[in-house]
Amino acid sequence: AAVKPQGIDIADSFFAKEMPVTPDEDPRKEIRGRAYVGIFGSARGSQLMTQAMLTAGLLQAAKSAGAAPKYVDPYFTIIQYYNSLRELGQAAATIDAEIKEHSADVRSRLGLEKPEEGQPDARRYINKCIELASFIPSHEINDVLEQLFNGISNDEKFLEARRVALPDEKLPADICFATNMIQVGLDVPRLGLMTVVGQPKGTAEYIQTTSRVGRSRNAPGLVFTTYNPNKPRDRSHYEHFKSYHQSLYRWVEPTCVTPYSLPTRERALHAVVVILVRMLHHKDITDAPPEEIADETQRFIKDWVLSRINDIDPSESRQTSDMLDEIFNKWCRLGSKTWGSMSQREFEPSAMPLLAASGANIPECEELPFMTPTSMRNVDATSKAFII
Repeated sequence: AAVKPQGIDIADSFFAKEMPVTPDEDPRKEIRGRAYVGIFGSARGSQLMTQAMLTAGLLQAAKSAGAAPKYVDPYFTIIQYYNSLRELGQAAATIDAEIKEHSADVRSRLGLEKPEEGQPDARRYINKCIELASFIPSHEINDVLEQLFNGISNDEKFLEARRVALPDEKLPADICFATNMIQVGLDVPRLGLMTVVGQPKGTAEYIQTTSRVGRSRNAPGLVFTTYNPNKPRDRSHYEHFKSYHQSLYRWVEPTCVTPYSLPTRERALHAVVVILVRMLHHKDITDAPPEEIADETQRFIKDWVLSRINDIDPSESRQTSDMLDEIFNKWCRLGSKTWGSMSQREFEPSAMPLLAASGANIPECEELPFMTPTSMRNVDATSKAFII
């Protein structure tokens, strides 16, 4: 069956909205957006080598463009997007080897040898690499994001030096390795260059990711997608590259929403109950949860939740009712004296909380607290490996 477009307005695809030309602008002036380029390195040994060669060329191109720094700045930092942490780790390990080796080849082809004393150095060096991925502690993420706002100086000599006279925290990043963490919330107007390593799993992910560059009218985006010749799906996307990108929003996959399914209830229903108990019937309780829930309160919460489910998906009503009963029974069995700090990762057996973050280190006990996700990105606990 043909895939139908999402939405009713051709100028508003939900992911992007076409902005009309304002009266003070020349209507003939082209509104800049993003350009996509597909790279299929079938003659290379691996996709990693293709990516290293592409990165080396893009890094040197920004310095060899011969333009003023304000025009070079959007393309000075490369955002490299990877579909998994494993791929990101492999790429980060090649910086000191593959990319620097290919950079030397690029400089040799361009005739950029070591300059004579007193002459400007036209060669590009990698001074700073940063990472944006889920393994970065949450309290450090803002510091990493701030580094992306550091652009190159308007001083023409900035591009001539191997390493500018700036402290590390003020240096512009040469490469930023990233995963799906940057899909939302990353709004840095100066960014204009991205490489996507392998076709992402979904078109919506692809659109959201590549939308991180080219967000300024003065800095049109340039996106290079490198495809893996050994993956049939990547090969197919490369073969249909032009038609796919000409109707990109048409291929956004329909979202399957199952709000009352069993996995959803197991993850979140207890949190809804706690919120209702605390906010609607125990407003005066702040330091410790009640050890028992009054029958009247239980009936109110059950009626409120089940009435909503009956309006949307009555088939899930009976199972939800049973789970609500079990939540109230477990609450009484726990008899916790504290709600629990959701940032705390370890707990004492004698002071178990009512709620604990998913993945927290819980000691052996008869009744586990309600394990509650604290992020919509990280929904699974991390598995630890032990040598036996």
